[in-house]
Amino acid sequence: MNTHPNPLTPQTEAKPQMNSESEEMKDTSGDSSMIGVDTRQLTNIELIREAEECTERLKLERAVALYDEGVTRFPNDTIILDQYTDLLIQFGEQEKAKNMIERSI
Repeated sequence: MNTHPNPLTPQTEAKPQMNSESEEMKDTSGDSSMIGVDTRQLTNIELIREAEECTERLKLERAVALYDEGVTRFPNDTIILDQYTDLLIQFGEQEKAKNMIERSI
């Protein structure tokens, strides 16, 4: 009995799925994480995912830069605003975090 959902598709390790366009852009080797990609072309969801990955890898300055771009390009995206607020609080940037909270409400 075949346990693969589609016998023509090889089974790979489980990893976060992104649409095919962003997977083509993403360099999965090592710690590079979309370095060299023009982030201005990323969707809000792709920016969020990239910022989350940077935060997990403790590349916090890169995460801040991504959230800054996200807030500029997607000023009404409450997910970006909320996650950026959390990161700013970790950095001790209470005033900027307060501004993000007010924008999110």
